[in-house]
Amino acid sequence: NIGDEWFFYRDFSYYLINGYYDSVLNGISIPLMLIAKIIFFFTSNISISLRLANSIMVLLMFIYLLNRENLIVKKDKLSFLFFICLIIGTAGGTFYGTNDSFYSLGLLIILCECYLFYKHNTYNHILLILSFTLCILSRPHWIINIPLIIICCMIFNFIQNKWSFK
Repeated sequence: NIGDEWFFYRDFSYYLINGYYDSVLNGISIPLMLIAKIIFFFTSNISISLRLANSIMVLLMFIYLLNRENLIVKKDKLSFLFFICLIIGTAGGTFYGTNDSFYSLGLLIILCECYLFYKHNTYNHILLILSFTLCILSRPHWIINIPLIIICCMIFNFIQNKWSFK
C-alpha cells in the first residue's frame, strides 16, 4: 500500500464486512467505498479497486474541464490553466487508493461553477449540488474549505459591485 492507502484499505475492508450503515456511523468515505465496491465485484482485489476508483475520479476531472461550456474560451485560458494546475496534485496521487480525488473533484467543480457564475453569470445547479454533496460525503475538510470559498465569493462580489457599508 502506498501513502495513506493503508487507512482506506482498512476502511474498505470494514465496509465489505460490516456494510453501508456501520460504515456511515464510523465516518468512512462513502463515495469512495461505493465506487470501489462496484470495481471490487470485478477485480476481487481491495487495493486495485481503491486505485481504480481514484483514477476514475481524476479522469472525470479532466472530462469536466474539457466539456464544460464557457470554461475554455480564448479570454479565459489563464483560468483554465489554473484549474488544470489544481488537478496536477491529485493526478499525481491517482495510483493511491485514497479519496483525495473525490474531494478534489468536488472542490474543482465548486470553484469552476463559482468562476463561471461571476464571469458569465451562469452555472449548473445540479453539478453544484452534486459537488457540494461529494465534498461533504468524502472528507471532513469541507468544514474548512467550503465556508472559505463562500466568504471569498462574498468578498469578490463586494469588490466587484463596489458596495459600501454606508
